[in-house]
Amino acid sequence: MSREKRLSVSSKAKMATARARNIYEDDDAGKMVFLPEIDNPSKQTSFSRGICCNAPPLTDSDKKIQLIKMLCLTVLPVLGVWSYSVYMLSDTISLKSENEATRKALVYSVELGKLVHHLQKERDMSVLYLSALRPETKTFLLAEYIATDKAITRLPVWPGNLDKLDRTEFSTRANLVQHLNRRRQSLTPSEVYIQDEIDFYTRIIKVVIVWLYDSINESKFAVVWKTLVAYQKLTSAKEDVGVERALGTMFYANGGFENHFYYQMYYSRVHNFRAYYKTAQLYSDRVRLLYSYVVSEAGNNLTDIIDSFRSEILHNVKDGNNTFPEMQKARWWFDNMTMYLDTLLDVQQDLGEEILAILDTVIEKVQTDLAVSATLLVVVILMCPFVIYMTEYVTSVFHKYALTLIDKTKELAREKARTDSLLYQMIPKPIADQVKHSKNIKPEYFKVVTVMASDVCGFYKMSLECSALQIVDLLNTLYEAIDKLSETYNMYKLETLNDCYMAVSGLPDRNKYHVTEVANFALQLIDLISKRQFIVNEDRIVQVRIGVNTGPCVAGIVNTVMPRYCVVGETVNNAARMMFYSTANRINISHGTYTALEKTGNYILKKRNKLGKNSMYWLIKKIGNGTNENKDSVISSISSESESDKSEPTPDQSNSAEDSQQEDIPFPFRARLPMPNYNEEDDVHLSGSKQDMFGDTQQKPEEAVAPTLTYKKPKNENLADQNDLAKDAQYNNVKIALNLV
Repeated sequence: MSREKRLSVSSKAKMATARARNIYEDDDAGKMVFLPEIDNPSKQTSFSRGICCNAPPLTDSDKKIQLIKMLCLTVLPVLGVWSYSVYMLSDTISLKSENEATRKALVYSVELGKLVHHLQKERDMSVLYLSALRPETKTFLLAEYIATDKAITRLPVWPGNLDKLDRTEFSTRANLVQHLNRRRQSLTPSEVYIQDEIDFYTRIIKVVIVWLYDSINESKFAVVWKTLVAYQKLTSAKEDVGVERALGTMFYANGGFENHFYYQMYYSRVHNFRAYYKTAQLYSDRVRLLYSYVVSEAGNNLTDIIDSFRSEILHNVKDGNNTFPEMQKARWWFDNMTMYLDTLLDVQQDLGEEILAILDTVIEKVQTDLAVSATLLVVVILMCPFVIYMTEYVTSVFHKYALTLIDKTKELAREKARTDSLLYQMIPKPIADQVKHSKNIKPEYFKVVTVMASDVCGFYKMSLECSALQIVDLLNTLYEAIDKLSETYNMYKLETLNDCYMAVSGLPDRNKYHVTEVANFALQLIDLISKRQFIVNEDRIVQVRIGVNTGPCVAGIVNTVMPRYCVVGETVNNAARMMFYSTANRINISHGTYTALEKTGNYILKKRNKLGKNSMYWLIKKIGNGTNENKDSVISSISSESESDKSEPTPDQSNSAEDSQQEDIPFPFRARLPMPNYNEEDDVHLSGSKQDMFGDTQQKPEEAVAPTLTYKKPKNENLADQNDLAKDAQYNNVKIALNLV
């Protein structure tokens, strides 16, 4: 596995803050803004321009685009409603026009029915005048002539073009009136035959009935079509009854028909009347009801009387019996048939009024619908500007809220990024992600890890000689450089307190390169401190001492208010002890670390004197990739340097003896009194018992004897100061400190 792959896990955790910064650096560059989600920082939410209204209007152009989209969503339905309203309005107007046209056609058909009735009555009176029942003068005919002329005049429209034969007498009203007047003037019993008179008026009535049929057929109204058919059939039946009245009057006045042709005509008229009347009853029950009512008003035996007259006429003609003229029966027949015709006229007019009433109701409803449609159309037209205004207003408000939301979201994302960065500094990223998701995190046992502890030599004296701001600036500069260096290694910084810096490799993500990671980091740290001089108070150069230990430990989250990822175990304490017995810019490692590094063959290691039963080693240098190149020469050069250091101590060494009195107590016991310096050539001597600094004896706690540390008095030190430093209280503090570790 390459070194880059081994560093991937730690790089992800250490680059979390950088990724959070990149999110905002791209904000002003493009059209897309990436913001980390609140629940899952690994995911990101993007706002992009889409084809729908799913993008916030961040700019004026976006606002215009959003306005157009919202107008399409709001105005298009309004335009659809407007189109539907226009369609309904036009359809209602068309329906109203059709109903009014139908009503006019029905009114026209009623007037035509009245004209037919007056023509029938004038025909029957003319036949009566030509028969033996005629009065002396034609005075009684004048009233019928006037009524017929008025009926022609009352027609709203003259349908002269409906005559199929295109006869001139039917082209205009005046022509028809003139045609009738000429016939009326020539009406004399000696010159006109009854049959000619019947045929004259029958031809005119047939044309008027054709007009009536055409006017009814032109009406397009399904609600009253059955009643219209009944009205039509009743009109035809009434015409047949009129002809029957004239022929019957002629039969009784003359004592029979002149020939068989009149009999056939009479018989066909009776048959047609019955067929038309029965058809009218089938299409409208009201015909039967009205007929029964009107006949009962006229007399219950009216139909019986007419039926008896019909039977008498048919019986006499069929048997060929010659009868004598019977003027009284002729009058009775004429009067009864006139009453019967008036009854049919009443039924016909009642049907016409019923149809007109239905049409008036429908027209009234159509007018109501027309008013509603017009009102709806006006409302829709008035709503369009209002909808456009409200859409623009809502878009503007949405634009403001979107900008505010974006700003607040960015601010929230920044704060979350800062919070995550702080949390990742307190807790490893995998553990922090579990904490954010409120998962129950249990302590975890690690079989083998490597812990590194380092501190600043002479920090206690520095803190006394320098100001607090200088100390803080020094620590910030130093730890910033160390943190930047650690970013390239798979290590986790446990904590920093005062001048103590402690890091570990092998947790929370287990790896088999933890020993070499820590060793390489420690060597580069010494190289960094040596090449880059960290100076405080303008004359003091900062030096560090490092201790490394390898072994098992237990790690877990401690505390819920301010959670910390704590590593517990003797491995951590031994790392602090290794640091305690190290010297300036040197790396002191334990036997476990030594064994692991020795297997790689990449490092120069030097054994030190034992501390009790525990061995300590100097980590000198890394040499190549697994070769023993110049290893002996490096060791010999280091040994010669050590001998020269023994014989000729430098001023720095003298100063270090003084400074080391303040720095030899390991973290977290730096608040204790200073300890004497420990040099490689002045190994620690144990007195009083075999108890050592690591507690290797099996002596019971109550019988344990505190270790006594002896040290070589520096040459340039004041004896009084040295005596003060050698007080028993100092050693008791060291005892307490080591026992706590």
